[in-house]
Amino acid sequence: MNYNYHIIIPDYVRAEAERVSSRISEIQKTSDAFTFAAVSDFHYPLNEETRNSALHAMQAVKLIRENVRLDAAIFFGDYLVGGSESTKAQSFIDAGDICGMIDFAIGDTPQIRLNGNHDMLPHDDENVMSAEEQFSFIGRYNKNTVTDPSNPWANYGFMDFPKEKLRFIYTNTSDIDYECHDERDRMKYYISEKQFRFIIRALDLTDKEDASGWASIILTHFPVDWPVKVLRNEKGEKYDAEPPQLPVLLDDYVYGRRGSIKLREGELSYDFRKNNISPILAAFNGHTHCFKNGDLCGGRVPRITIPNATFGRENEYGQNGNLRFGESETYRKELGTKDTSFNIVTIDRARGNAQDSVEINCVNYGAGYDRSIIITENGIRR
Repeated sequence: MNYNYHIIIPDYVRAEAERVSSRISEIQKTSDAFTFAAVSDFHYPLNEETRNSALHAMQAVKLIRENVRLDAAIFFGDYLVGGSESTKAQSFIDAGDICGMIDFAIGDTPQIRLNGNHDMLPHDDENVMSAEEQFSFIGRYNKNTVTDPSNPWANYGFMDFPKEKLRFIYTNTSDIDYECHDERDRMKYYISEKQFRFIIRALDLTDKEDASGWASIILTHFPVDWPVKVLRNEKGEKYDAEPPQLPVLLDDYVYGRRGSIKLREGELSYDFRKNNISPILAAFNGHTHCFKNGDLCGGRVPRITIPNATFGRENEYGQNGNLRFGESETYRKELGTKDTSFNIVTIDRARGNAQDSVEINCVNYGAGYDRSIIITENGIRR
């Protein structure tokens, strides 16, 4: 579908973009905050409403970018819906629509695009997107990043911002075995051994001149603590039969421990006792279509969820009773007024030492609400 991105921008999009820009301007006046657009889960094109709301989201990002400083734009995956009737040929056309909208929105702003679990078109064996095919509309846009030359299409890496002393480590939580022909397995949260080895190296910032002044941000599509496999016990209660290993790794890094994680390929050992100088400030994720945050590393690292950008499937986990990752209240989008939702995030480390006091503001555009998180040596305040 060929959109004229420039001309037809609804008045309600302009008004909301102006409101968000005003709020961000206030924050930027009082601090040296690093500011980025955070957008997730287009699920394009679930229906005509998702087409329109995707366009309105990107029109809004462009208007905000023209009004305030955006240091980066981060997209958390699930660009495509990948439904039962999806075909590879049509999905490349749909991906072209989304890429055109993103290009229009962000201009030359540094960007990071993550893979989502839907982007491989998981429901149809005949049309599964290979890692290389997904890379053609996702990973190839990740310029000026450090990646893994041994796994070029997997789309994980990191981007450094030297002025702000921030490293954004982006992951592929659908780095699965493409020989798998089971839809449920394709949709699982999985990180390969190669990627874990890369993450271990990426967390080590001791080569920086002022390593203690640097900090890392973790970016995932699935929440970091999303269960890999859930079963029920004899009482019918759910439990994590196969818990994720990334939380274990991050926990050991934060506390400076030696440890190991269990992977499909075997056990992977590491030692963070001498190189955990730089803190992990936060982990951001998409996938759950809501605003439900969490805590990692014994309450020292906040996990912050980015809502779904397009119309439909809001807070589906909360609606289905999963309040671990969903909310008790659904913030529904409204056609013709608030048909999209994304965040403009500021990370303010000027409140004190990087390890002592950090404020993260997630200013929400559209349906939903703003969130403010303060991280201190005594824990997280919301």
